Amino acid sequence: MRNSTILVTCLTLAFSATGTCAVDEKIPNVTSVDLYGEEYHYTSSNKTYVCFTGIVTDQFHDESNPDYYFMTLADEYGSVYLAAGIDRFPFLATNDYVGCRVTIVGMNAGTLDKSKGTRQYLHRELRISEHGSFTVLEDPKGDPFDVPVLSPVHSVMPDKLASLGNRKLVGRVLAVRSPNEILLLTPDDTVSRVSSRDGAPPRAGDFIEAVGAAETDTYFLNLTRARWRKAEPFEAAAHPPRKMTAREIMTQQNGLLLIDTKLHGQTVKIRSVVRSIPDPEFGNRTVFAESDGITFPIDASSCPAALEMLEPGSTVDVTGICWVDIDNWRPTAVFPQAKGFTLVLRNDGDIEVVSRPPWWTAERLAVALSVAIGLLVVILVWNRRLKVLSEKRGQELAEEQVQHATTELKVMERTRLSVELHDALSQTLSGIAKQLGISLDMVKKHITALLAKMNVANRSEAVAIALKKQLLKV
Repeated sequence: MRNSTILVTCLTLAFSATGTCAVDEKIPNVTSVDLYGEEYHYTSSNKTYVCFTGIVTDQFHDESNPDYYFMTLADEYGSVYLAAGIDRFPFLATNDYVGCRVTIVGMNAGTLDKSKGTRQYLHRELRISEHGSFTVLEDPKGDPFDVPVLSPVHSVMPDKLASLGNRKLVGRVLAVRSPNEILLLTPDDTVSRVSSRDGAPPRAGDFIEAVGAAETDTYFLNLTRARWRKAEPFEAAAHPPRKMTAREIMTQQNGLLLIDTKLHGQTVKIRSVVRSIPDPEFGNRTVFAESDGITFPIDASSCPAALEMLEPGSTVDVTGICWVDIDNWRPTAVFPQAKGFTLVLRNDGDIEVVSRPPWWTAERLAVALSVAIGLLVVILVWNRRLKVLSEKRGQELAEEQVQHATTELKVMERTRLSVELHDALSQTLSGIAKQLGISLDMVKKHITALLAKMNVANRSEAVAIALKKQLLKV
């Protein structure tokens, strides 16, 4: 069929307050291309300006780039994604266009960028800039909330729920969990989870009606990508909180560690010990507490002031909605299973501090042990140094004592040797004196004979010298 010819118009646009656009003048140096509706989905032309007319089926912020806003548009041939910069088109993020019939003039941009962090498999998207336009042709036909109610009679296969189109749920808000997750109690006393689109969520206790795509986690009927508005209050059954432990929620009668999904949406009260407090700088509002040996999360995203007086180690009574974590059914995902539960707070009074943590907390005990270990190490090092010093001093003292004893022995030995030498010398000198006396007496007696012999010797020497001289002459 070629009954919806789409002609590219290259225009500079003046935006009105409602987000519609008016033609102003031609834009130079922009090539126009004629495409038909069906041809848009199968054309290989990229970076060309095209005009697309369709119904807005969804709109949301780009989670990987907060400066961009996405829309999903549909015509009889398929869906198209529209990407627009919020700085140039701020009205897209502040107005609800779901259900509107619009005309888009923008660039047909294929996913040519294959770098990491980009949507490589989106095939193509329309991007509008200062050369593009967004014009609302028709408002949604009828009331968008005028759709059939999603009720348990829709007991169809999970893959057939999407074919039902939009469905409505009316109920009282049991709890709100970030990001934009709402738990509803319907008039027939059933619980459903509603994933809302961008926007401020309702508060616990509000009565709302929500419209969105029907899904299921195989336990409950849910809505996704839903819009909501306030509804008339109705008589809702009041359920007093059940005092339980985390182990009772996680353990069934057979003793196996399982999750009791019947408690989904029930109000429970659990006495527990706070184990960790989130850092508000990062926007985290989840506290982890321990009850009967089971650690579980407490979500305080709807009432962050409830966490201001908490500290790790405190014993608290927590009253909240038991939210069983179950993913919705997906055709290529693992069969939905209950993975745990979160206790969701409704207001600041849902946490009551029973007792503050004892002075001997784990942190203080760790500090005390660290200090004690540090002192012990210092004492051991000091004792070791004292031991080494005392051993060195003892060794020096022993060496001094040995040296002193050696000196005393040397003195004693020298004294002994001196005495012995003195005695021996005295005896020798006495003997020499006696011998000299005897020799002197003998000399006196024989001195005449000695002189005669000496004269003979002198003469003999003179004769020898004369003979020697004669021999030398010969």
